[in-house]
Amino acid sequence: MMRSLFSGISGLNNHQVKMDVISDNIANVNTHGFKKSRVIFSNIFNQTIGYASAPSDIRGGVNAKQVGLGVQTAAIDRIFTQGATETTGVASDCAIEGEGLFITNDGNRTLYTRAGNFLIDAAGDLVHGGTGNKIMGWAAQWSDDDAKYTVNTGGVLSEINFLNLEKLAAKASTELVFKSNLKATADARNFPEQSTLTYGVAPNEEQVSFKIQKRNENLYELTAFDDQGNPVDMDTSTPQLDSRALIHLYDDGRIKAVEVNGNYDIYSISANPIIGALDNFTINLSPSTPPTVNYWTFRDINNVERKMYVNYEKDPSSTTLVDVYRWKVYDEDGNLLDLNADGVIDENGDFGTMSILNSIGKIAGFTSPTGLPSFTIDGLTIDLSLSADLRQMVLTDNATGESRDIELGSNSLNIRLANSNRQVNFDFIPGTMHSTSLMVYDSQGTPHELITTFEKLDDNRWRYFTSLSMDDPIVLDYLAKFPDAIKGEFATEAEKKEIMKNIFWDADNGYVGEGTLVFNSLGRIDRDATRAENGVSYPDIVKTVSFQPQGADMVRIKLDMEGITQYDSQEFTTAARSQDGYPMGMLQGYSISLDGKIVGSYSNDRMQEIGQVAIATFSNAMGLNREPGSMWSTSGNSGEAVIRIPGTGGAGIINSGKLEMSNVDLSQEFTDMIIAQRGFQANSRSITTADQLLQELVNLKR
Repeated sequence: MMRSLFSGISGLNNHQVKMDVISDNIANVNTHGFKKSRVIFSNIFNQTIGYASAPSDIRGGVNAKQVGLGVQTAAIDRIFTQGATETTGVASDCAIEGEGLFITNDGNRTLYTRAGNFLIDAAGDLVHGGTGNKIMGWAAQWSDDDAKYTVNTGGVLSEINFLNLEKLAAKASTELVFKSNLKATADARNFPEQSTLTYGVAPNEEQVSFKIQKRNENLYELTAFDDQGNPVDMDTSTPQLDSRALIHLYDDGRIKAVEVNGNYDIYSISANPIIGALDNFTINLSPSTPPTVNYWTFRDINNVERKMYVNYEKDPSSTTLVDVYRWKVYDEDGNLLDLNADGVIDENGDFGTMSILNSIGKIAGFTSPTGLPSFTIDGLTIDLSLSADLRQMVLTDNATGESRDIELGSNSLNIRLANSNRQVNFDFIPGTMHSTSLMVYDSQGTPHELITTFEKLDDNRWRYFTSLSMDDPIVLDYLAKFPDAIKGEFATEAEKKEIMKNIFWDADNGYVGEGTLVFNSLGRIDRDATRAENGVSYPDIVKTVSFQPQGADMVRIKLDMEGITQYDSQEFTTAARSQDGYPMGMLQGYSISLDGKIVGSYSNDRMQEIGQVAIATFSNAMGLNREPGSMWSTSGNSGEAVIRIPGTGGAGIINSGKLEMSNVDLSQEFTDMIIAQRGFQANSRSITTADQLLQELVNLKR
């Protein structure tokens, strides 16, 4: 009789446990990330009254006679099914869709949670909002190799802090990408094909026709014919008829020289008998003045980089036949240097001269302040010489052999009847030009408007050259170093080109601000021909542009021009489309992706990965120990945590702006509550019935 009482008591006790679990589930029905529990019952040890016997030939088998002694709680299981998600709109809220738990650290131990109510605390750490535990993952670390912050998911877990990337450092531009089309039918550079010079007195006037034909973009052929169509001898000093003169151009279109029969010294057209012995013509480049400023970077005997600026000013003592220019040398701060080494800096003493024949634009000679073909500045000796065609004065570093030319040139070819004002001018006509610009950035984030201009040279050939805007700090700083008398109020187009040539001068590669594009018959860039034209090696096809900003690193930008085509079109569409530099930016917001990447959005319209949230999976998540604050800890039966990137290796993905709700089903809990109530009620009835039986037993004595 006592057995039934104990069985009933065990039923009451264990159904009370079931009711406790149900109540806990219901209490946490709105707890984010909560996982409900269930109670599993099992019977207790049975008392055997009779043992079982096997059947025999004469009698059947008998089952064992056993009386149960009640019920026990076999297990309280955690149900890790997915809870529904609630949209919060808070960027730091995270819900795991699938297996796994977030990893946190309370300063002493590692705990896990499905409640993703995260926030950024005052120290910039990503923490769990309910407990303050720090969320663990992989924080972005600075990489010297890549020169940027990167996330190494193969490294050890760490706290994720936002302060290191509260601002995004500026990045210098290293690549400029061009796309689209240069108009194939654009006009190429040229001269007017023909012009006629009429001379003499009416009605016996005579004519000479001058014709220019193009050989290539840098070479033209000049011929002359009288009014009878007979060719004019360009050089009467030779017995043969030299009826052709060659006009040589620099790459930028300036006229370099006129050549007759391999001789650069002949510029007179002698009259043939048909025209008349006294009718002599002259050809000259007009005007033929040197650039106002030239800039060099040399290294002295101590291998210290030195910058010098060579300026020109016209000497008022020049005659009508010879133009004399004074040249002076300034340091990078615009200070005149002591060229004659007398210890006194004198505007009227520290200069050299260069004489130019104004009729033909060639250098007649030069002098230095010391009277020698060189000058010395602080141990740095610069040798002076003239180029072979007498068109440039050459400055050479005596120690290194590095040299720079002072280029002369003209945009106009002047043909004049001797001793007469009658003349014709062949003005050089540049090819159709198209410009595009884009802001690039130096290492300090200073923007520079880089302008790229394309000029049609010839069929399937274009020249490009780069420049900075005239209000760019580099240009303004460059101009500020020169006296106002040399600089003038504003630079002319020729001076602009010279300024840019000096700014884009690279000590190792020369002038890197221009190059040539060669297209094939299909309108695509001929890589091999373009590469050969620009003197670069595979995989480049053009030179890397470089310039030196004030106080920042040298900017070196690779021009990606392989996306440029040459097809016929109504308009030019070629543009500098993108570049990879940017100024400094401040963090304005962030988002968390499905794989846990925390990506910051900055005021400079850039994105930067700040860190990545990690997820832990367990071989038996139901074996985890529940801790306060919606936390879990490992146990002997949960297995060790396996660290995974969200969305890989069976780990769930992360939904940002959402929270996982409790997986408690109230309808199920209420049903289980009824079952627990009836079980408790029935067990109480078994106890009262056993009590009545005992009462009857006691009454037998009466």
